[in-house]
Amino acid sequence: NATVSVSYNGGETWAGTSLGGDFSGARLNAVVYGGGDFYIVGNGGRRAYSNTPANGSSWARYVSNSRNINTYPNEKDDPGYPFFGNNLTKVTYGTYGGSPGIAVVFDEWGGRRIALAAHTNFSSKTWDADLDAGAFGTNAIRGIAFGGGNFVAAGQSSMIGFWPSANPGDTANRYWRALPFHEFQYWEITALAALNGRFFAGHIGGKIGYSR
Repeated sequence: NATVSVSYNGGETWAGTSLGGDFSGARLNAVVYGGGDFYIVGNGGRRAYSNTPANGSSWARYVSNSRNINTYPNEKDDPGYPFFGNNLTKVTYGTYGGSPGIAVVFDEWGGRRIALAAHTNFSSKTWDADLDAGAFGTNAIRGIAFGGGNFVAAGQSSMIGFWPSANPGDTANRYWRALPFHEFQYWEITALAALNGRFFAGHIGGKIGYSR
């Protein structure tokens, strides 16, 4: 029901607030903190951010409509760009093109599209959303994280891919490199996080792996 819960005492007590409006009844799928703001993504192209999450009215909220090719032949002119009403499943905060940025995973094409932006404003349409995440094949992306100058994604069939985020203008390298993590025996990676230059992955078979 698009409710955000906040704790100020280490999780002992929680206070919930509803985002309401066109978020009412919607499912929220992921949250991340960065640069003083909290970022949330959810179903139906919904995304929101706030620096005071306990205040429901403080959230700047956006919803992307489905693609309207008749009115907007150029997709980047369409107000729904780049998400077009698809479910947004993961979000992370990092550095892209030398500036604070965000990356969002959404479920078009079986959950393997990724949009990155050298900004932290969900209302902006300046996204690199045509990135080729096809290296994941039909394997859905279940996690995304930023560390060591790269965005890293992971998901089904133990696929792990990374994006060299320092230079988004380098079109010769504008693709995700993805390889199966053999130690996980091709099962699904369900969680991914970064800390102190390392990436940590959680596996549906109960395994945990980390990069060196």
